[in-house]
Amino acid sequence: FHVDRDGPFVVSSVSVTNDYILIAGQYTDVHVIAAPGIASPVAEYSGSVPVIGQRPKSRPTEHYQAHYMDGQVYNVVCQGNIGYVAAGQGGLHLVEVLPEVRRIRQEPTKDRVMDVELRNEYLYVAEGTEGLKIWRTGSPGELSYVGRYRVEGEFIRQVIVPEPGQYALVMVGSYSFHIVDLLDPQNPVCVFKEHGHGFLTGDNIADGLISRRYVG
Repeated sequence: FHVDRDGPFVVSSVSVTNDYILIAGQYTDVHVIAAPGIASPVAEYSGSVPVIGQRPKSRPTEHYQAHYMDGQVYNVVCQGNIGYVAAGQGGLHLVEVLPEVRRIRQEPTKDRVMDVELRNEYLYVAEGTEGLKIWRTGSPGELSYVGRYRVEGEFIRQVIVPEPGQYALVMVGSYSFHIVDLLDPQNPVCVFKEHGHGFLTGDNIADGLISRRYVG
């Protein structure tokens, strides 16, 4: 079986034996890595609670840089060398991505930040029960609050703003899809609603439009 592309490839399973690590490559078969004195099978439960140390805030390597923040990272969008990070329970983070990854600040939020979208000079933040918040970006790392689209009692978890930026495609709760007019960003207005018959369990809205007019 020939894979007509360069790696890295997907790892679908890992197993550990004495002195060896076995890795199942989804496209590249089984890899055997020698790890004498390091690799050993998972021990049976000893009866005592394992101690997990504090997670490091940074982990530089020769291949990449990493910066850790409270919460799960769902999405990041960049404006120049500034990244806006949807960090779940960790809120909205602003990080400098070049020349090194460095947190600028954490923007206070009342609920989980599930998604971010950047279009023109506006940053759109899906903030759960607090709705879709709209910020204006200024000089690097500066934000000013503009407006909000909120659905009472519902949770906004995804936002897509296709070019040229007049409408936002928003996932609302577990069943609903809204199109929101952003012409007046201080007072965004819903112009279309669609209620599904099944669960929207993830980021189900396709990124961008098909043929400049269709939403997937």
